Amino acid sequence: MDHKVTFGGKPVTLVGNRCKVGETAPVFTVTDAGLQPVSSDVFHGKVRIYSVFPSVDTPVCSLQNIRFNREASKLGDDVVVVSLSVDLPFAQKRFCAAEGIDRVHVFSDYRELDFGMKYGFVIDSLRLLARGVVVVDRDDVVRYVEYVPEVTHEPDYEKALAFNTEAYDYDDEDSITLDNLAQTYYRLGNDKAKAREFFQKAIELKPTQIDTLYFLAQYDIEEGNKD
Repeated sequence: MDHKVTFGGKPVTLVGNRCKVGETAPVFTVTDAGLQPVSSDVFHGKVRIYSVFPSVDTPVCSLQNIRFNREASKLGDDVVVVSLSVDLPFAQKRFCAAEGIDRVHVFSDYRELDFGMKYGFVIDSLRLLARGVVVVDRDDVVRYVEYVPEVTHEPDYEKALAFNTEAYDYDDEDSITLDNLAQTYYRLGNDKAKAREFFQKAIELKPTQIDTLYFLAQYDIEEGNKD
């Protein structure tokens, strides 16, 4: 379904399949600096942070790539940052060389808009990608999506990186990890239903875990159950 954001204060329509947390991440094909097609399948089994932006030739897009390049240097080998725009590969290569972008995989969606259409980032009237971030876990499940409401603004780096950490560290046999993941959904993701699932799993593993008991009690209070 089409949805709208603003670009310089003016409404623009995004087309394609709007990406949702919990769904299987679509496989897509983009173009590398050597003009060769690359499938997103090459990163299967890794946590992926898709950093999406309109063009390297704008200050905000430059800041976005520099920030994620810096953050990528702190991440493990099982996490990859993939930058995506419809810039020609030549322009992307020039930008990466000029700014020292060496920890991020930069690809172009200029040919088919395959990523943009499958993830709902195509600005219909401009044939550019909107700004945003998608985090996909090692099992190809979408864990976080942000379509930045105003394209000229930066994405929420901290929130995306928080979800990346949980996607990377997730262990369904560890009550603390489950509680941390639940709190991420509760506090940052604004998805209390999903958070509750992880709180319930955590309390089954460790019935005396104080933080988990606290949040489960909040659900009871919100629902008017004070017993």
